Amino acid sequence: FWDDVVHFMYVLPRSVVDLWTSAEDLGSYYRPVPFTLYKLLITLQPPGSTLASHALALFVHVGNAILTGVLARRLLLARPKGGGWGRPVLGIPAHDAAALVAALIFACYPFAALPVAHVAAIMHPLVTLLMLGAVLATLRYTHTRRPGWLLLAAGLAALAPYTHESGTMAG
Repeated sequence: FWDDVVHFMYVLPRSVVDLWTSAEDLGSYYRPVPFTLYKLLITLQPPGSTLASHALALFVHVGNAILTGVLARRLLLARPKGGGWGRPVLGIPAHDAAALVAALIFACYPFAALPVAHVAAIMHPLVTLLMLGAVLATLRYTHTRRPGWLLLAAGLAALAPYTHESGTMAG
C-alpha cells in the first residue's frame, strides 16, 4: 500500500495506450485497469485534489457491499424450502435479513479499510467488484438464458485479470 507515489509517477508520462501495451519500468505489475483510472483521475482532478479518487474508492466499496448482499440473497433463495428461511426476522423475510447482514459485514469489516482509504489500492476493491458482478451476471444468465447476461459476465471476468493478479481466478 505504500507504493502510491511509484504508481502515480509511473502513469504520469505514459498514454493510456502505453498503460495497456507495456509494463516496462514497473517490475512485475501489469494492472492497466487501475493505472488507467489513476491516469484519468490525475488528469481530471485539480493538482493536489483527492476528492474524486477517494469518492471512487468509497463508491466501489459500497458497490461491493451491495453486490455481496445481492449474492447472499440470491444464494439463499436458491436453497430448498425449509431450514427456517421462511420465518421473518424483525418483520423482514429471513433471506432479506441475512443478505442485509452479509452486506453490512462486508461494508464494516475493519480490515477492509486500507484498500478503501488508500486510493493506490483501488485495484483490490475493483477486482472484487468485477468478480462479484461476473458471478451475479452468470447466475442471472442461468435463470433467464438471456445472452446479454452471459456477455456481461464474460466482459467483467475478462477485465478482472487486467485489474489485479487475483482476477485470473475469474477465468
